[in-house]
Amino acid sequence: YGSKADSDNYHLAAYGDKQFGALALRGGAGYTWHRIDTRRSVNYGMQSDRDTAKYSARTEQLFAEAGYSVQGEWLNLEPFVNLAYVNFENNGIAESGGAAALRGDKQHTDATVSTLGLRADTEWQVSAGTTVALRSELGWQHQYGGLERGTGLRFNGGNAPFVVDSVPVSRDGMVLKAGAEVAVNENATLSLGYGGLLSQHHQDNSVNAGFTWRF
Repeated sequence: YGSKADSDNYHLAAYGDKQFGALALRGGAGYTWHRIDTRRSVNYGMQSDRDTAKYSARTEQLFAEAGYSVQGEWLNLEPFVNLAYVNFENNGIAESGGAAALRGDKQHTDATVSTLGLRADTEWQVSAGTTVALRSELGWQHQYGGLERGTGLRFNGGNAPFVVDSVPVSRDGMVLKAGAEVAVNENATLSLGYGGLLSQHHQDNSVNAGFTWRF
């Protein structure tokens, strides 16, 4: 058995914010087009199949957030609350190949998630032209509605449908973020960041690094 999937994604997003003294209101929307190619190798008994599919999908996202800034002498804090909605929809799946090829009708899954947390940041000048900024975020994330995620499929040669369930989604989780930026000079910035979602059923962790040159 073996499988591989490739996805080309095209994003469109809009963002806005408004400041009322220490209170900040933010909101945004995003739309992503996905072009997905999948390949599966299936071996059972004396049969061997290589099944492939090409299909499209889309993801829609909305969020609203309120934060209150508390400025300190060396540390800035911002308690915040965030509400987000995500909807994913595919346009149907139809594999080509052997007897194990699968077919699925158009279907979607969505989620509404709230996050209550605290952000902190500080910045200081190490030397002439060099500035270091540290940022962190700690939050509690809660998911509303159903937690089951599944995809309805059937074999190309049959009409009996079945459901393939994904990894269970946790009702609550802890959000962790940390990042550092070093402005080497007025044009160049180095950055390193970590993001994580820790919950009962799974953990998502990511690390990113970047270099920005302004001209």
